[in-house]
Amino acid sequence: MSKAPAHPLVYKAKSALHGNGLFAQVPIKKGQKIIQYIGKPVSSEESVRITDRRYKSAEAKNRAYAFIYQISKDYCIDGNVPGNLAKYINHSCDPNCESYTYRREVWIRSLRAIRPGEELTFDYGFDPIEGMASPCSCGAKGCIGYVMAKAYRAYFKKHIKPLMESS
Repeated sequence: MSKAPAHPLVYKAKSALHGNGLFAQVPIKKGQKIIQYIGKPVSSEESVRITDRRYKSAEAKNRAYAFIYQISKDYCIDGNVPGNLAKYINHSCDPNCESYTYRREVWIRSLRAIRPGEELTFDYGFDPIEGMASPCSCGAKGCIGYVMAKAYRAYFKKHIKPLMESS
């Protein structure tokens, strides 16, 4: 008898983008709710301490994973818990999914149809400070090389990146 999959829509595997990723197991329709980002509720202050501790630990291993999802200025989810497959969804500057919050729950839904075997991605929405600390290797058209929200990318590319390259 075959073992049932851990999740009916997705599976975790090695990613060409970064570390592990989450991939479609079956065809996913545009607008389909895919998976919930679960974890432990923490304050913003605690999330900073958790992130700092994880990044310091990751530096020794040459990898960085925070798994913190900020819902509001004061409220975050620490997604580094068993069973949270959504924490493996990588950032892309041209994502096929988006995250949304409903009653303090974070869900991932598709922005377009996704084929089986295709990696799920969403825009992490980092501000320029966070973004500059997080290199992006998604390779999408318009990628500026940093994990940064779409709203900041054009300004960064036009005004900040040239300054960085000229020094």
